[in-house]
Amino acid sequence: MFLDNVITDYIAAEGAGRWSKNPGGYADWKRIADERASVAREQKAQLPPAPARERASSARARKLSFAEAKELESLPAHIEALEREQADIGRRLADPASYRDQSQEVQRLNQRYAAIDRELAAFMARWEELEAAQARAG
Repeated sequence: MFLDNVITDYIAAEGAGRWSKNPGGYADWKRIADERASVAREQKAQLPPAPARERASSARARKLSFAEAKELESLPAHIEALEREQADIGRRLADPASYRDQSQEVQRLNQRYAAIDRELAAFMARWEELEAAQARAG
């Protein structure tokens, strides 16, 4: 074959964005590609099939329940309220006078600020989860 007489090595796409450079010609590439494909088929054949329950639930997108829809609707307001409270605490913590006069209060404010961070992260994650479920359901 012409390519086998002309090239001394080749660059081939292996899939998933990976490329490999190998010595040889087209016949060598074809042989290696066929071997990899047969190994992949054998490995796939050895895997047990997924249980029917998992396949059915993952293939079927469920609609949000009434409670989930209400939760999704109320999440932006909860997040906004927490962000306002956190901004207020941030302003109070930025005031140097509060460190002189109310050191116990500063400690409580720092704890609440950290708690709000955790709550916001949880609310944001839940919001993303519900939005994704809603998008899957259509």
